Amino acid sequence: MVLVWPLRAIVFQCLFLLIAIALEGWSLRRYLRLPYKDSIKYSATLNLLSTVSGWVAFFGLETLVPTDVKLSLILFDQWYGDIATLIILAGFATFFLTVAVELKGLQLLQTLLEVPPQAVVDIKSRRSSGLRDLRTSTGSSNNPAYAVLVANAMSYSAILILSVVLRLLAADALSL
Repeated sequence: MVLVWPLRAIVFQCLFLLIAIALEGWSLRRYLRLPYKDSIKYSATLNLLSTVSGWVAFFGLETLVPTDVKLSLILFDQWYGDIATLIILAGFATFFLTVAVELKGLQLLQTLLEVPPQAVVDIKSRRSSGLRDLRTSTGSSNNPAYAVLVANAMSYSAILILSVVLRLLAADALSL
């Protein structure tokens, strides 16, 4: 039996986790008004939870996936028509499932750590701007669902941009 280690996928997963933890930590700090260290701890915990959940789901469903699609996902092989559509749809599903897992994880984390509900900051004591007043009046600044959604949107966007740039750089390097 031959064991294939997808080292490139492991390295990219680590890189993407570092990016996601940094961006999502910033977002959790901003929207949930957490201290710096706590926001990074929460972000790291939630990202590791969603990553482990994603890999468990992937390996649980891998028997249903055709071999060529499996290799394309794990080894970052070339995409073609049908696989590209499937991967794009899987990306959207993954995004929303990640948001759901991280939101449940955040709720569980706050319950386990017995974090009290945060008091709303008095806007009059701070320098106000139109956007800050709008965000506070709609209640989205302390809403965990909004914070997790924005955090994941930021990290998924950054990872997508980085993936495309790395893919283009790799294609240019191979054409030389």
